[in-house]
Amino acid sequence: MKLNGITLSGYSVREEKAVFELQGATLSDAVALSGATLTITDDGEVVEVLTGWRVKTTDDRGRILRVTCERDDGEVETSPSAEGSAVAAFARIAVAALSVTDDQAVTMAALYPEWSGASVAYEAETSIVMHGGALWRCTQGHTSQDGWAPGSAPSLWSRIDLAPDGIRIWRLPTCAEDAWDEGDRCHHPGAAGTIYESLSNGNYTEPQSRFWRAVEA
Repeated sequence: MKLNGITLSGYSVREEKAVFELQGATLSDAVALSGATLTITDDGEVVEVLTGWRVKTTDDRGRILRVTCERDDGEVETSPSAEGSAVAAFARIAVAALSVTDDQAVTMAALYPEWSGASVAYEAETSIVMHGGALWRCTQGHTSQDGWAPGSAPSLWSRIDLAPDGIRIWRLPTCAEDAWDEGDRCHHPGAAGTIYESLSNGNYTEPQSRFWRAVEA
C-alpha cells in the first residue's frame, strides 16, 4: 500500500486519531502530510481518502517512520492563489509541534520562524527559531522580550546549527545572503558528518557536488 505515494506498511484510523507507518520516509515527508488530502492506494487502486488531519508526533524506528495525526476541525478557506501559502503555513505549524533532534531541525531550517521579542511564549527544548541567520533551540521556557534574543541570552537559547567543534552544519540556503561562500566550511550530513569546504561564492549546492571539497578535520 501507499500513502500519497509513500510506501505504507500499516495504518489505523479512529475518530480522533490516525497512525501511519511509512517506509523510507523523511521527516519532511511527514510534515507535508499535515493538512493534505491523504490518499491510500493498493496496487494503484484507491482504498481510502482522508481529509482534515494534521501531524501531531513522529517516531523514527529506523526503516519505519511512525506518524500520528489528530483531527483538525478548523475550516480555512483558501483561493487557488493562496494555496501555496496555506501549504507552507500547515508545514510551519506541523514543524513547531514536532519533537526533533538538532540534525533533523537543521534539514528543515527554512520552516522555522524568526525569533520575536513581542511577548512570545517559548517552550524549553521544543521551541526552535531562526535568528541572525542561525538556528536556535530554547533551553529555558520564557516569554520573550527585547534583550532576550538568541545570542544575547545564553541561558535561554542554544545555537544548534554548530557542531561541537564550532563548524557549521550544512543546511540548504534560503536566500543569497545565507548562501555558502568560497572557503566556508561545514559538516555534512549532520554534526558527525565529513567536513567540506565551499569552492565558490553563492554556493547553493549540497556537499559532495563539484563545488565542494572534503577536508581533513
